[in-house]
Amino acid sequence: MMRLVLATAAISLALAAPVMAKEISGTVASIDKAGDAIVLSSGKVFHLPEGIEVETFKVGEKVHLVYATKNGRALVSKAETAM
Repeated sequence: MMRLVLATAAISLALAAPVMAKEISGTVASIDKAGDAIVLSSGKVFHLPEGIEVETFKVGEKVHLVYATKNGRALVSKAETAM
């Protein structure tokens, strides 16, 4: 019985673990206004939430992004111009 309780607790903890934020810096290669996303020169696509407008980015601009991956999509939580 104790093993069942411990196994259930371990599984519950693993599933409830928060999504870890990641950071990346790069150069904006293209902008997808319709999809509210930017593509960095690495080819990775980053989707922007409400509050971060795609129009604030320019192709060729260096940026620093904080993001998390959810359902295979990189979702930005913070974006700033990199120096």
